[in-house]
Amino acid sequence: MPAKNRGVGRQFVLRVLAVANALGLVAVGLAAAAPYAAPSPWWPLGLVSLVMPWWALIPVVGGALWWGRSWAWVVVNGLALAMLVPQLGGAIQFNTVGPKAEGEITVLTLNCKALDYTEANIEKLEALIEQEKADLVLLQEFWTGNQRGERSVIARLKRAGGYSQARMIILVPGNFGMAVLARLPVVNPRRITTKREGYTNGVMAVDVTVGGRVVRVYNAHLQSYNLRPSERAVLDSLQEGAVNEGQVRGTLGRLRRAWRKQVAQVNAVQRDRSTWQGPTLICGDLNNPPYGWVVRTLQGSGQDSYRERGWGLGHTFGERLAQFRIDYVLASREWQVLEHRVVVTPASDHAAVVVRLRLGEAVSE
Repeated sequence: MPAKNRGVGRQFVLRVLAVANALGLVAVGLAAAAPYAAPSPWWPLGLVSLVMPWWALIPVVGGALWWGRSWAWVVVNGLALAMLVPQLGGAIQFNTVGPKAEGEITVLTLNCKALDYTEANIEKLEALIEQEKADLVLLQEFWTGNQRGERSVIARLKRAGGYSQARMIILVPGNFGMAVLARLPVVNPRRITTKREGYTNGVMAVDVTVGGRVVRVYNAHLQSYNLRPSERAVLDSLQEGAVNEGQVRGTLGRLRRAWRKQVAQVNAVQRDRSTWQGPTLICGDLNNPPYGWVVRTLQGSGQDSYRERGWGLGHTFGERLAQFRIDYVLASREWQVLEHRVVVTPASDHAAVVVRLRLGEAVSE
């Protein structure tokens, strides 16, 4: 091939690469902006946040491809990667465990998937609770056991862990809701989200006395996406290049409806929290990875226990490449986080999150 033709072909390839890189960096910019705007109405930001941290590959690959060809593009990709760095801490951590401390407590949170309404899973949850011996247990999608006439599940769990306190908020009468078990004094259990903001999902709050101080604890299960199997297959169809427009529209519609309810639920927590001046804990299944507005808003100026003391990827839900960290303990600045563990249990399709904390004075970031 003549040198002139080779030069034209090279220029064409570089133009295509520049266009592809620029489009990819638009998605990176949206991902960087996602924590700062609610996914309803800004649903594109919610959508890209679900794919983090994979967006970081775009500036990494882009910078590598432009290396030695265009330093301007290398710099642009480097700046784009830098925008994502604050979020990447939510994807992987390598922290050490803090020492035992006087007055520390252990918190366990788990979406127990209504125990699949089986005796076997009740026994598995009993075993987990007996094993961990947490001072405070928060359960989402908790099956009462009353619908079919079985013995009360909450009574069984109290016995298994030796708990003196148990509080429930029933979301579906006679069926399931949310529960708190504690060795500590617990008062004022209540649901702070309305039925309109999620029938089978919601947020309950209790006031717990820890070391003579009252702490407000939120047991949260934000709106589920409830995707049908055909809608969950949308990602597979995209990978295979066989996009079904109906499936894409149906999936996006369900995501947008879920985000509307999640925003309302987060706002309900924020309203309640604005009336409280003491320490807080927000625990549970937030149905969002740590890269978007939901988690950032609920964390506020506080701490994500995983970022403080987590190790590894910290995934709590999903399989293989489709794994996510969607279960959290978010602590206000009065807490010192000593340990964060993810405990896989056969009682649920979620992993439990177990966190050790000590209550002290509020500290600045």
